[in-house]
Amino acid sequence: MLHKKILPKKYLFLLSWLCVNGLLLQSCKTVGNKPLKQEMLNFSMDEISVVANPTYKGSATKTFQIKHTRLELKPLWAEHALDGLAEITLSSYAYAQDTLVLDAKSFSLQSVELLEDKITKRLSYIYDKQKIHIALGRTYKPIEEIRIRIKYIAKPENQYADGFLKNKSDQGLYFIDPEDKDPYLPKQLWSQGEVKNNCAWFPTIDEPNQKFTQEIFLT
Repeated sequence: MLHKKILPKKYLFLLSWLCVNGLLLQSCKTVGNKPLKQEMLNFSMDEISVVANPTYKGSATKTFQIKHTRLELKPLWAEHALDGLAEITLSSYAYAQDTLVLDAKSFSLQSVELLEDKITKRLSYIYDKQKIHIALGRTYKPIEEIRIRIKYIAKPENQYADGFLKNKSDQGLYFIDPEDKDPYLPKQLWSQGEVKNNCAWFPTIDEPNQKFTQEIFLT
C-alpha cells in the first residue's frame, strides 16, 4: 500500500514562490536577448527666415518723470476750444536738468509759472506750436520735486491748419454738436485719452513710458 506524503503549507508556499520567480527570470532573459527594432522617422519642416525690423522702436528717452497732473478745464463751445489750467508735479530722471520740454499742440499759451516754497515765479519759454521748451531757472536734481503751472487755451481743431494732423482720429479732443443745434444729438466734449494725442488738450510728456496720477475738474 502506497502512502502519500503531504508537505506542510510553508513548503508549498516556498515551492510556489520559487516557480514564479523562475518563470519571471526566464521571461526577462528571453526579452533581454531579443534585438530591439529601430525605426527611422523623417520630418519635413518649413524654412525659418529671421528678418530684422527696419526701424528699432525703443522707449522714448526719459529726462523727466511726471508724478501728478491737476487740470482745471472749461469748454469754450463757440470757439471749439478748451480753457485750461494745468499744474504738473514732476522731477528730473536719472540726471540733473535745467530745461523742461512738454508736448502741447496748437495751444495759445497765457503763462508758464514755477510754484516753489509758496512763491510763484514766471518762467521763460519757447513755444513752436508743438513743444514748450521751459527754462527752469536752475538745475534740479532727481531728488528735487518741481511744480509747473501753465495757463492755456487748447484748440485741437487748429492742428490741421498748423500742419500737425492729417487724420481726424488723431485729433485728441472732439467737440460734438457744440452749438447744440441737433435735437437728437447731445452736446459733447469727448476724448479717448490716447498717447500722442493727449497733448492736444493738456500739456504733458506724451509718451507711453510716463505713468502718473491725474485730477480733472471740468466746469
